[in-house]
Amino acid sequence: MVKKKLSLSKMLKSIAERKNTKTIDSFLNPTLNTLKTSSNENVGNQDFTNCLTQKEIENTDDFSISFEKNKVKCDLNKAKTDPMSNTLGFNDNETTKDNFTITDEELFDNFDTQKTDKNMTVEEKLTKNNTGEILSSPKKFEYLINGYENEVVSETRFSFLKDIKDKNGKKPGEAGYNSGTLFISTDQYSKLKPFERQYWEIKSDLFDTVVFIKMGKFYELYENDALLARKLFDLRVKDRANGMKLAGVPDVQYDVWAAKFLAAGYKVARVDERESLLAKKMRERDTQVKEKIIERKTTEIVTPSTIYNHEYIKSPLPFYLGVVLSDVCCMNFVEECDSNYHYSVLLYDSSVNFMYTSSVCDNFCLDSIKTLFTQYDVREVITNCAEINKKTFRGLAINPVETVSLELKEEAGMLYKIKESKESAKQMKSCVNVLEFENTSQAKCFLQLYRYFKGLLRENVFKESSVNKLNKSFECMQLDAATIVNMDILVNNFDNTVKHSLFDTVNCCTTPFGVRKLYQWILHPLCKLEKIKERREKVNMLKVYDRAMLINILKEMGDIERAHCKLKQHKVSLKDLKSFINASKQTIKLLENILEKADTLKDDFYSPKYFHGALKNIISDFEKNFNLLDDHVEPVNSTDELFIVLNEKIEIEKQLCQNIKRLSEFYGDVALNYKNVSNDIFQIECSKEDFEEKISEKIKTSGEFEIEIFSKTKFVVRFYTKETKKLVLLYKEAEEKIFQAKNYVLTRAVKFFAPNFIFYKELVDYIATLDCYLSFSLFNGKHSSSFSEPHFIDNFKNKNLQKKCLFSAVDVTNPIYQDYVTNDFNPMFEISLLTGPNMGGKSTFLRSICLNIILAQMGLNVAAKEMHMPIYDQIFTRIGASDSLAKNESTFMMEMNECSKILKNATNNSFVILDELGRGTSTRDGEAIARAVLIYLNKIGCFTLFSTHYHRLMHEIDANKEESLESNRYFMSYSIEKEDVIFKYKLKEGISDESHGIYVARLAGVPEEILEDAKKIKEEIVRKNLSF
Repeated sequence: MVKKKLSLSKMLKSIAERKNTKTIDSFLNPTLNTLKTSSNENVGNQDFTNCLTQKEIENTDDFSISFEKNKVKCDLNKAKTDPMSNTLGFNDNETTKDNFTITDEELFDNFDTQKTDKNMTVEEKLTKNNTGEILSSPKKFEYLINGYENEVVSETRFSFLKDIKDKNGKKPGEAGYNSGTLFISTDQYSKLKPFERQYWEIKSDLFDTVVFIKMGKFYELYENDALLARKLFDLRVKDRANGMKLAGVPDVQYDVWAAKFLAAGYKVARVDERESLLAKKMRERDTQVKEKIIERKTTEIVTPSTIYNHEYIKSPLPFYLGVVLSDVCCMNFVEECDSNYHYSVLLYDSSVNFMYTSSVCDNFCLDSIKTLFTQYDVREVITNCAEINKKTFRGLAINPVETVSLELKEEAGMLYKIKESKESAKQMKSCVNVLEFENTSQAKCFLQLYRYFKGLLRENVFKESSVNKLNKSFECMQLDAATIVNMDILVNNFDNTVKHSLFDTVNCCTTPFGVRKLYQWILHPLCKLEKIKERREKVNMLKVYDRAMLINILKEMGDIERAHCKLKQHKVSLKDLKSFINASKQTIKLLENILEKADTLKDDFYSPKYFHGALKNIISDFEKNFNLLDDHVEPVNSTDELFIVLNEKIEIEKQLCQNIKRLSEFYGDVALNYKNVSNDIFQIECSKEDFEEKISEKIKTSGEFEIEIFSKTKFVVRFYTKETKKLVLLYKEAEEKIFQAKNYVLTRAVKFFAPNFIFYKELVDYIATLDCYLSFSLFNGKHSSSFSEPHFIDNFKNKNLQKKCLFSAVDVTNPIYQDYVTNDFNPMFEISLLTGPNMGGKSTFLRSICLNIILAQMGLNVAAKEMHMPIYDQIFTRIGASDSLAKNESTFMMEMNECSKILKNATNNSFVILDELGRGTSTRDGEAIARAVLIYLNKIGCFTLFSTHYHRLMHEIDANKEESLESNRYFMSYSIEKEDVIFKYKLKEGISDESHGIYVARLAGVPEEILEDAKKIKEEIVRKNLSF
């Protein structure tokens, strides 16, 4: 046997030199990416450079390669570096030894091996030195990531995981099975060790939740959760000595990993230690009751729809948990409500702790509910409505309503009251404000939300929550779900991302909370002329400011709204508090800059004296009570408990100094000093020579100062005396008290802002509005050459002509794709009929008009040289054709559902787009329905753009004077050159009698022989005067 040991760094350097590679980093990644586990599972995304830096690799002694028989093993002794421990999942308390080897010839194939080495074995390539000598030639490498390679874990150890049942005895797949619980019998519990029993008592109530349990400086996942972590994120899984599968992450990285699981759609529970090991010993000493394990408790549960930590949320846009309950009658108290379906709705945004409520009157198709869910990105819903199901709302997590106990009703009843109710709320002393609901049905929605959050251990958040009403129809233009989707308002239709959407186009906001405000503005354009003018005036006033400076200040504020929400829930770190204080100071700076022009502008919005004065007082009062230091918050009051325990620690340190001085004198002026080694602090250290010659002799002749030798090296001896050990214990207890006192001070510092939560809510709303005004100003300035200010016709009637003033646009184009062809549009009548070839630009033109209307009523400039328009109360669109197998709806059924909604809700102030209505059925039926719908819309008097391929419809409307359907006729121009159609995308007056589908088929690559046959068939149909 030939045995050769070399460090990993030398091995890698050797490879680098042979491949003429200058640095380790240039080949380190491809090397380690080829490593595989013994079960042939890829290591995954664990980049070795994240484990050890180049310097650490060069200096480490923890790695060695040994060639033995047919294996070459790389032994990794206990890894002490944090980066390696983070990746491999080591515990601080574990003494581990894992074996590593490098696998197969892919390792060297990545280095583009020279031809001279082509026939060499992997081992020869690895061990060949610079002179070409072969040091060893073993046969094969392995990579063993699991150090317990010879251990056989009993598969029946946790028998309750083999035959899974919920706590009611139901198995998966059976009716009524509860995936959130796990049945473990008393006999099975009795066989578990103390920690295992503690873990399974927690996990059995959270079986469908990923449970992170605190173990020292790590959060650990066990059994199914550990296997899930490996499946999703390639986290290393190992077996504990007791047989439990384990994956661990450092406690400082908990937020990172919790966010990963939440993003993947899983619920996450956090189980924390309620005491340290030292605190446990102190408690046991005081209570005289000893326990085998540290006390742990579930502190919170978070679901993907109830994330409150802004660090988990990548997007600034809001998302909601909804509660929808059916009502027996209309809760809007409309005397003649013709709807048959009534609902109370509550939407909750956990990231800002806001609730939105509404009473909805709907139809069988749930159009109003669908619109709400589209507008507010509802991801999870609690409901008692059978019609709200996963078939109707795909991708939505649905939870059934559960009975709320009387005790829970009384508990939640302290937090809210019904508007104009004679009974006042039973306010809790700790409750800052009382939630007010419009009616009892909305209050029932809140009870269901409260019950749900009680299960998440987070019901206290509602003591600081707020209730807001959803926008009413008379305040804003209404956009239904179909319009939001069809017009690419929030996301585009090809990959469902925000890119190339109207929102993405107009969004120039600086702050995340400004983005959320803009999100609401784009969904609710204004429908009052005075409001539109007021918004435009506010935007224009910003020209007197240095907008770049305002933007730079806003950038420093971060997401103060979500940070404020986290502060309200009292689950913050020192870093969070510092960030919030800094954001508040940046806000003061911003308000001071705004106030500089207050006298010039003489506008209330640009004179925020109230916010400025109040915020300065809040921060000033905070600094009078607390000091923010690097590692903790310190109270100003010198008599605080923190200073008392700090003084205790100082006193103990003095005693330790006196102790070592006394020992030195006692042993004959021996040079003694304290040495801290890990957690073993204040070890008394002296030279080996002094210990043997002086201390040992003194101990023999005197019984005083008995010692306990702790460790020896070649040159020094370290030991304790009984008195020193007592002082060290007192010192550690003092440090524990200081730790607890600092946490208590941090809690008090956070609670200092509790009385000002409503003020901060108003302040954030003000700054968000300012950010939106800045966004509007930037948008208008960026497009000053191609966009223009729209002109509005107040009310629809012209007093002189006693006739509606219609729409007019010059050089209008799509605001999202501004390089599209521009068009003029000047209709004389309410109905405009549009024809033209397939792919000729009809739908694009319809979208361009609609999107510019939305921009205009938001208060922005429009993508046109000139545009005159009335103010619309609603926009309805019917574009596209698709069926839904999940909803058991055909293309035509979906068309008719959307059309029915338009006919029932459109007014004479509405804007309607119908694109190729009736194409989902036969030509005769489709044409008849299209014609009847046009006649009805004409009676309503709404402004309608109607595109169609029913060319005969145009002529029949002209022929039938009894229908009195006056309409504008337009077509998208084109030309035919040889066998091709050329699209010009220009709007022309008139009718196109051809759709030229055969030419489009040629563009799509349909075989020529089929096209020729199609031409002949078409000519035959025309000769027979059949409808085409």
